[in-house]
Amino acid sequence: MSRAPLETNQIHPLESSPDSLTVLHVDDEKPFLELTSEYLSHELEDTTVITRTDPRAAITYLEDNHVDCIVSDYQMGTITGVEFYEHVRTNGANIPFILFTSHGSEAIASEALEAGVDSYLQKSPDAGNFSVLANRISMLVEQFHAKRQTRKLKQTYEVIAKTSTDAFWIQDMASGKTLYSEGIKSFGYAPGIRDDGFEWWIERIHPDDRADAKAVIENKSTGTTTELEPSGHEQTQFSHAYRWQTESGEYVCCDSRGAIVFEDGEPVEMTGSMTKREQSGCCP
Repeated sequence: MSRAPLETNQIHPLESSPDSLTVLHVDDEKPFLELTSEYLSHELEDTTVITRTDPRAAITYLEDNHVDCIVSDYQMGTITGVEFYEHVRTNGANIPFILFTSHGSEAIASEALEAGVDSYLQKSPDAGNFSVLANRISMLVEQFHAKRQTRKLKQTYEVIAKTSTDAFWIQDMASGKTLYSEGIKSFGYAPGIRDDGFEWWIERIHPDDRADAKAVIENKSTGTTTELEPSGHEQTQFSHAYRWQTESGEYVCCDSRGAIVFEDGEPVEMTGSMTKREQSGCCP
């Protein structure tokens, strides 16, 4: 049986918050669709489950809405779950995609994984099966957000690294991951991402200056925001001086400036620069 071609309107990429989830579940068996929705809503906190019995209706929904994960059956009459997946990817949505189907076979599993589907599960009405599905959704979405945050940090890092010879850093306040620019080489360290970036920086501040430096950051992280950055998010700015240890063990005097960006009242990103003083006078 020939299938009508799918529409090719652009699908929006994921832009929702990792604190709440929206799952799109597509299955032409409505009773099972409703059962799955009920279990997922119970298993996953702060989760909205959107259901569609027709993949074409799901595609229409995706054109105007953001979701965190797609769960799809395989055989759905008009198109297969793999064809649905390929359409989603072709039209710009790199959303975690799980094939959740009763049509289990090695051939289907192989087709799905070769196409790039993120996960393949055989469905059953057993409660344990829904727990596995819920865990898989949670894991894939968490991985997706982590990768997206890393990409965002790298993009910002590349812009900063090309515009200054100072040592710049960008820290994701939630994960603690910090990117250091090429300028950090002037202190003897390698540029790039550090998972322990903030603690690593603090540990290298001279013991006599460390408490004051930490207090500056902590006060600005919890204090009242004073300015708006270009994106419209609130921010606070800081500046301070301290002695910092180079890779050789020597302490050098540094001037540091930075800003902490807030979203909904919470600090989400810190950017800063560290400039080595050339004159003999020291700090703070």
